[in-house]
Amino acid sequence: LQNSNTVGISIGASSAKFDEINPNFYSIVSPLVSQVEKIKSESLKFKCNKTLGIFDLKDPLSVDYKDNFFKLYGENGKIVDSLEIEKLKNISESCVFIGINFAKSAKLIFDLSKMKINHIFGTGDWSIHAKELQKTIENITQINTQIHAPTGWLPNLNKNSVDFSKKLKEIYKISANPIGAYTYDSLLVAAETICEKKSIKHIILSGRVKSYLLRNYYGISSSQNLLSDMNMIHFGVENE
Repeated sequence: LQNSNTVGISIGASSAKFDEINPNFYSIVSPLVSQVEKIKSESLKFKCNKTLGIFDLKDPLSVDYKDNFFKLYGENGKIVDSLEIEKLKNISESCVFIGINFAKSAKLIFDLSKMKINHIFGTGDWSIHAKELQKTIENITQINTQIHAPTGWLPNLNKNSVDFSKKLKEIYKISANPIGAYTYDSLLVAAETICEKKSIKHIILSGRVKSYLLRNYYGISSSQNLLSDMNMIHFGVENE
């Protein structure tokens, strides 16, 4: 990866600093901070004056979420280690952000849904596991919580995304998901890079493949993540 002659594009790595590893490597996904920024803007819509952040302090990615959460929320946020959550009998905050991947969050979602939590926000990983998340919610007999997860892609994001989703359903009988969309865009960008013998940065900033892509990229971050608007998916009941 550190070979300066190697060119690559990742479909993940929201927290990787490719600018420090290899100047020719990029990530198709927006930087992790974009997820937290979107979560904060959504939490304000739901009048979350105080938000509890739950993190796995032994997981480097979760620690990155914690650091960004602390920077963006400041005094309006409170941080708790996931290992300590069982000791909290009552949570005064009506909104919670779980900065942990979905596989480790299912039990937390189940436990928190029994409390008077109006809104639970998750990471971008949750949107990739939307089907599993929906099943988790269906197994909760009484849920008064709305669950939100940031995502860089939605099936109706633009005309290309609508066509992409429709063809996957018609031809392969499967539903499109963010990973499929990220892979599709990555392959198009990589192919154009090879054919035109130009850098990934040039291909993105020149807008050469913009009319074919499933997301609307508008730039590249300092960490070499491609930038596009973040969206949210929602599960559970509606809360004012």
